[in-house]
This record gives sequence, C-alpha cells and structure tokens, in this order.
Amino acid sequence: MAEPEPILVADDDRTIRRNLVRLLQAEGYRTLEAASGTEALALIRAEAPAAVLLDLKMPGPDGLEVLRQLGPTLADLPVIVITAFGGSAAAIEAMRRG
Repeated sequence: MAEPEPILVADDDRTIRRNLVRLLQAEGYRTLEAASGTEALALIRAEAPAAVLLDLKMPGPDGLEVLRQLGPTLADLPVIVITAFGGSAAAIEAMRRG
C-alpha cells in the first residue's frame, strides 16, 4: 500500500509548528515541516502534500506571498491559513489568493 501524502505545517514559531505536527501525527498523518516561506514553497513543489497549514507571518516570503507564488496550484491544494496575529485584512487577502 502506498504511503499517504503528507500534510505540510509551515510556521516559523517552532513551538506552534511542533505542537501541530504532534497533533497530526497522533491522528496518523504523515507530516512535513517548514520554518519559512522559502522552505514551504520548496516542500510543496518537491513533495506535493495533501494539505498545508500555512502561517501568514514567516521569514522569507510570508504566507500571503507563498499563496501568490503557488497561484493555480492552489486549485487542487487545500490550505488552512494560521496566524497568531489577528486582523481581518490579512484573512480577506488570504481568501482572495485562494
């Protein structure tokens, strides 16, 4: 049987990232980790994850820029945007980008 596609957790906060990874792994998911937008883009292109948990505020390209660079790829890639920073403007912009 083929190994399931991984879920990418992209967050520069190591504690948040590790907690999300542990939660997903406890439910049986295979995971990938990225601490920056650059790492997230590279892993998305190389590993084709089943889904992405994407922080908006990261070094390198931020989450919104990652969404912009992925462009049409987002049509088939579920992305859940996460952030410790509240604000409707960023949420609206994330929805506009996919």
